[in-house]
Amino acid sequence: MDGPCPRCSAPLQGSGGGSDGVLGCYGCGGTFVTHAGLAELCDTNATAPPFARAEATRSVSEAAYVACPQCHELMARRAFGGRSGLVVDVCGRHGTWFDPTELAAALRVVASGSAPPERVVLEAHASRSPEPKVAEPTG
Repeated sequence: MDGPCPRCSAPLQGSGGGSDGVLGCYGCGGTFVTHAGLAELCDTNATAPPFARAEATRSVSEAAYVACPQCHELMARRAFGGRSGLVVDVCGRHGTWFDPTELAAALRVVASGSAPPERVVLEAHASRSPEPKVAEPTG
């Protein structure tokens, strides 16, 4: 992992729960999950890691766009699993940022069958920002 927490700049830490694709912030309670890590969490009906349930010591700005901790590009804000009502920050190349209560809510959506795991992962990958278009030379 290259960067700190995109919300509060505290260091991101592994969950210690066996998934290499899950990093969290004990400062604000947010969690960054790689695409592979999200697939693993969804497939195993896992619960949110401890930092996702931690009492946040820093406030979280609600609707601000955040940068991916790996590539530092701004992530897209997307509805998790389609119509769940949960909006998360997604980097199409690297993973998804979940604010403090969002990962637990997202895993409940998947467990309920409202958003099949394969759809969630496909949507996350599809969130990749399109490459900038280069103008064709005229003449």
